[in-house]
Amino acid sequence: MNEENEFNETLLEEVRQLITIKKIDPQEVIKQLIANKVSERDATRLVLTIMYEYKNELFQTIQKEESVLHKIAKNELFEKLVKAEKEKQHEHMAIFVIIFFAIIGPIFNTDSALWYLMALLGAGLAGYFGFSKKQAAGVAGGVLLVFLFPFTYNYYFSGRSRYLNIEILIPLLFAAVPAFLIFFLISRIFYNNTEE
Repeated sequence: MNEENEFNETLLEEVRQLITIKKIDPQEVIKQLIANKVSERDATRLVLTIMYEYKNELFQTIQKEESVLHKIAKNELFEKLVKAEKEKQHEHMAIFVIIFFAIIGPIFNTDSALWYLMALLGAGLAGYFGFSKKQAAGVAGGVLLVFLFPFTYNYYFSGRSRYLNIEILIPLLFAAVPAFLIFFLISRIFYNNTEE
C-alpha cells in the first residue's frame, strides 16, 4: 500500500507546496502536521516521502537540462568539425585547380598571352574562393605559382630533348616554394589573429 494513500490529496498538496514552493523547514512542517492531529510517525513519513520525491524531480530535471546542454555542445562541436572539413576540401580543390592552371600551358607549349592571363585569373579566383579564411593569401599564392611555373619549367627543361613525365614535379616544386612562402607571409601578417 502506498504511504501517500493514507492521507487526503489536499493535505498532500499542502505539504508539497510548503516544502517545494515556500521552502519551509521540514521540521516546521512536521510540527504543523502534528498540530493538525497527524501522528508524529505519519507526519515524519509524509514529509520524508515528499522530500524524496522532490529531490528525485530536481535530479531528473537537472539530468534533462544537462543532457540538452550536452547535446547542444555536441551539435556545435559537430558543426565546427563539419565546417572545418568543408574548408579543408575547398582548400584542396583550390590547390588542385591552381596547379592545373599552372601546368597546362607549359605542357601544351602554349604561347598565347590570353591563355596565361586566363590562367592567372582562374588561379586567383581559385585562391580567393578556396581559402575563404585567407583570401588575399590564397590569391597571391595562386597567382604567383601560375606566374612562376612557365619560367621554372622552361629553365629546367631547356636544352633537353628527353625527360620523364614525373620530372614535371621538379619545376613545379621550384615555383611552389616562393608561392607558399608568399602565402605563409601574407597569412601571418594579415590573418594571424583571425583564426579560431
